[in-house]
Amino acid sequence: MDHKQVFEEFKSRCEAAGYLEPIHGEPGDDLASGINDDGTLLRFLRAREYNVENAFVQFSKTQKWRDANQLIKLYETIDVNSFEDTRKMYTHWTGRRDRKGTPICLFEIGHLTPSVMQAYSKSCLANSVRTTQTESEAMLRLFCTYESLVRFIMPLCSAIPNRVKPDLPVTSTTCIVDISGVGIMQFWRLNSHLQAASALATANYPETLGKTFVIGAPSFFSTIWGWLNGWFDKNTVSKICIVPPGQELTLLSEIIDPNNIPTKYGGTHDFSFGMFPDLDDEIKGNMTWLDDDLAKDKRLPVGSMRWIEKDGQRRVLAVGTENGVARHKEVIALTKANN
Repeated sequence: MDHKQVFEEFKSRCEAAGYLEPIHGEPGDDLASGINDDGTLLRFLRAREYNVENAFVQFSKTQKWRDANQLIKLYETIDVNSFEDTRKMYTHWTGRRDRKGTPICLFEIGHLTPSVMQAYSKSCLANSVRTTQTESEAMLRLFCTYESLVRFIMPLCSAIPNRVKPDLPVTSTTCIVDISGVGIMQFWRLNSHLQAASALATANYPETLGKTFVIGAPSFFSTIWGWLNGWFDKNTVSKICIVPPGQELTLLSEIIDPNNIPTKYGGTHDFSFGMFPDLDDEIKGNMTWLDDDLAKDKRLPVGSMRWIEKDGQRRVLAVGTENGVARHKEVIALTKANN
């Protein structure tokens, strides 16, 4: 099978259906990243094992789902504190990449205690981000973090030179899932919530989950693994590695430099779950900060971000709302980038 030829056929099919039309915004806005760009089309095609018809059906359903939930508007207007509260609860980027240039993400399920979930539910009701009646407040917030992954983080990692395959866009993550200390009752309480989130993510953000290391599996894990792996398609399940106790550093080091492995797992990266992304030196070396406060620590802004093109550069645009005021500020420019 010629994957390139199949991709072109799929792209032509999507174009004919009107799915690749420019997403309107101000001149220079690069809103297509993570929505209908080549990397996104490639993810859907891989998810359906390069079957054009099946990939087209899934992509069509996702476009309708996106429109029904007004995700463009939602991501542009979500309150930065609501975004950060959600980001810190679920899978989030450490600011580092693996040896292939893929973003490394971390998720510690033990933090999702009943009290945390109850407080989060109250926060969702008090600070509504709803634009439609299709999904719950909690799900809408969660999918803003997926939007950040596909519309900001992956395009950033794709733009950094000196990757193993610089001609291919970064379309997935390397994920560390820590289930240390999670009891069977906590798994059971989280079952419906995590299953619903996984189903929606698999349908609308396919193939974003790459190699996944499950750490701290309890003795009863084999008992629940049967229904847990039912949340994912077979491609995703094949990428999951259950790490035996004491083998964390050995297995993680196969694809991640120890400098980018959190100290908790034997590496030297001083990063804990819930922290803000700590950018690696190569990423920072390809950035020019346009905001003085951010430049002091060479960090990203809080909240939602996306890309624009201006003066021949790719620039980070901070969006969302802050204290009720819409935010639309250029904060970082890439000095060197893959096109």
